Amino acid sequence: MQRVAIHVCGIFTKPGDTSNWTSRAVTWTHLNRPDHRAESFEYFTDALSRGAVTAYRGSKLAKKIGYYLDAGWMVDIVAHSNGANVVRLALDELGWPKLGQVSLISPACPEDCDANGINMIQADLISIHIGTADMAMVIADTLIGHALGFDDLGRRGPQNVKTNVPIQVVRHDGWGHSTAFDAENFHDVMSVVVPESRTTTPVSG
Repeated sequence: MQRVAIHVCGIFTKPGDTSNWTSRAVTWTHLNRPDHRAESFEYFTDALSRGAVTAYRGSKLAKKIGYYLDAGWMVDIVAHSNGANVVRLALDELGWPKLGQVSLISPACPEDCDANGINMIQADLISIHIGTADMAMVIADTLIGHALGFDDLGRRGPQNVKTNVPIQVVRHDGWGHSTAFDAENFHDVMSVVVPESRTTTPVSG
């Protein structure tokens, strides 16, 4: 089965900038996972306008994922920060299809797994990466942060877990909101969130 990793950015991303972690992740995937293809899903929004465009971004991402699923490909997803909200909306629009691995890095979505969609995800593995010094997640867990539509899965970890899908929670001591993408950490993180190919069993029904 052919396989693709789709890398989904958070806010304050300049689309097309080769220094973006999403662009670097595509290159890393092609160099280190020869059995994979990769794409980035990039958009620009700031904290104030995020809420007005997230649903639109979710629909756009759903179309991208759907193209691969319709062609019979296995899809892995890696999302950072607000990208977790975009992914949830995309998968909901698609009816929660079977995926390979879903990896959420510093996810700025609710910790409740009914609200963040984790209980609905069908995948081989859900991987959640939390930085213990992530000040963006501290701000997200305030009245202002909640008013802007952010939340704190990336601080508190998953709560109200009902899924049978394995969940891997990795806490990185001293890491901030984007430390995963620093040069000294990038290879190790990508090695975890972009899995080597393995046999997957389709979900019937």
